[in-house]
Amino acid sequence: MLPVVELVRTLRLQAMIRGYRFVTKIWVSVGRETGMPVDQYRHALSMELSGELFENCQIDCVEDDGAEIKLDRMEGILVLPKCSS
Repeated sequence: MLPVVELVRTLRLQAMIRGYRFVTKIWVSVGRETGMPVDQYRHALSMELSGELFENCQIDCVEDDGAEIKLDRMEGILVLPKCSS
């Protein structure tokens, strides 16, 4: 579960740094190295993401070898390396 906790920390930090008042969509390429099924990863993210910032957030997880995260809000998309902090 540690990768999910780190991902949530990264999402919160990057959203706050960029001044996002809310996030409408999160897209995550899970990668095969996590060892967790995509649906389970999505559920774990939804359980960890809370608060006003992610209140009505849609979470899309795909199994891909890529390593990126996209945070979407009304004004655009933020793409981050998966392991960034």
